Amino acid sequence: MRQDLIGYCLESCFVDWTLLTSCSAYRKMLSESFCRAEERQERAHRLTAIHDFESLYWDAIDMARSMGSDGHFLKEPHIGVLPSSGQQRYYLIWSDDDHGSIFVISPVEMPWLGKPQKR
Repeated sequence: MRQDLIGYCLESCFVDWTLLTSCSAYRKMLSESFCRAEERQERAHRLTAIHDFESLYWDAIDMARSMGSDGHFLKEPHIGVLPSSGQQRYYLIWSDDDHGSIFVISPVEMPWLGKPQKR
């Protein structure tokens, strides 16, 4: 599933990584949640959450590559939550190993980060 995403490449930005969850830790949490579910409907819901996250993750990686990311991480991808009324909206952020460029990929605009690139 390809998502409409908005990407930002920041050359200098302070990120407090301790306030975010690494994507690998988030995957582990989703997987453990799926394994603990006992009812069929609950398992289906949690499996959908895993699938949705994987789609977001790989679509974000693909978008960043089209923006110049080399795919080698200085800081692995992390997930953050955007304030929103209603449905939670997630974004991914990481630092590339090239010159420390920071990539932020989101399904919604984040105008405080500057001019976005859209897919």
